[in-house]
Amino acid sequence: MKSKKQDGIIEIVAPSSFRGKYGAEAFKCAPAIKLRAVKWTAPDGTKSMLVTKLLNTKKYTREKVIALYFKR
Repeated sequence: MKSKKQDGIIEIVAPSSFRGKYGAEAFKCAPAIKLRAVKWTAPDGTKSMLVTKLLNTKKYTREKVIALYFKR
């Protein structure tokens, strides 16, 4: 995420090279993957991005996602 947003949904789609390798029909069936990217700055100033499948921003706030990361 190049934006200044601290939390956002990203979508990853199959690259066009997938079509050449597996065929046009398989390319049409390849689902896009939705992920949530959460920017985080550590106390020492290091910037990181956490990527998760926890898309529900009401249930899993940005702060909860960051806290969960350190419990894994």
